[in-house]
Amino acid sequence: MDFKQAYLYYYQNNLYMIQDTIIEIQINNVEESLNSIGIILNNSIIMFAIGGAFGSALTYLIIKFFLQKKDVLKVNLQKKTEDDFNGLFQNLSKSNECKELYKELLIKAHPDNFSGSSKEQKALDISKELGKQKHNYLELKKLDKLIDIELK
Repeated sequence: MDFKQAYLYYYQNNLYMIQDTIIEIQINNVEESLNSIGIILNNSIIMFAIGGAFGSALTYLIIKFFLQKKDVLKVNLQKKTEDDFNGLFQNLSKSNECKELYKELLIKAHPDNFSGSSKEQKALDISKELGKQKHNYLELKKLDKLIDIELK
C-alpha cells in the first residue's frame, strides 16, 4: 500500500466516523425531544393548562370571525327591511346591474369632469350620494335622471 492509498483509507475512515457521530447526535436529540414531550403529556397539570390556552384561543377566534360578521349582516338587513321588502329583493336580484349602473353614473357625474365650472359642487354632491346608494338600484335610477337634468 503506497502513501496515497493509505491516506485515502485513513480519510474515508474519518469520514465514516464523523457521519456516525452526526447520526448518533441526531438520534440523541430526537430521543431527548420525545422524552420532553412524554414528560409534558404525562403531566396532567401541564396538559390542563395547554388545553385551557388552546380552548381560549379557539373561542376568541370563533367570536372574532363568526359572531361579529353575523351582527354586521343583521344590522345591514335591518336597515334594508325598515325601508321595504320589495326594494331589498329587487336590489338582491339586480346586484350586477347595480354595479354596472353605479360605475356608469360615477363616470358621468365625476367632479373632475366639471372642474372649474358651476356644476362642480353639484357633481360632488351627486357623487357622494352615489357612494351612499351604490347597492340600491331604485335610488341609482333616480340619480341617473337627476344627473341628466342637473349636469347636462
